[in-house]
Amino acid sequence: MAKVGKEVLKRLTAPELREIVREELTTALQPLTIKIEEMDKRIQNQISELDRRLTAKIDEVDKRLTAKIDDVDKRLTAKIDEADKRMTAKIDEMDKRIMSEISMLRAELQYAPRVAVLEAKLSKTE
Repeated sequence: MAKVGKEVLKRLTAPELREIVREELTTALQPLTIKIEEMDKRIQNQISELDRRLTAKIDEVDKRLTAKIDDVDKRLTAKIDEADKRMTAKIDEMDKRIMSEISMLRAELQYAPRVAVLEAKLSKTE
């Protein structure tokens, strides 16, 4: 029987031998191909699950950080408003004092010529 198999193989041409080898390899590799496809599906499912979980965690962190940023923004805005009111009050107070000083200086300047005349008369009398 082995002799018959060798005789048949000798009669086959190279393209026929390649086709037989290709068919045998395809048949032998078919279970591996199926396993690889199954593994690929499992890996894709795991990747999808990880992506879903990570997206959910990212969304959660984003919401928490947004809330914290809003809180800090409100506190800082309140502090800025408070400082602005204090500074405005101080500026108004300084403005009133400056205006009062300017008024007094104007009054003094208005009477300066009269004072000079009086001082001159006083020095003559002495």
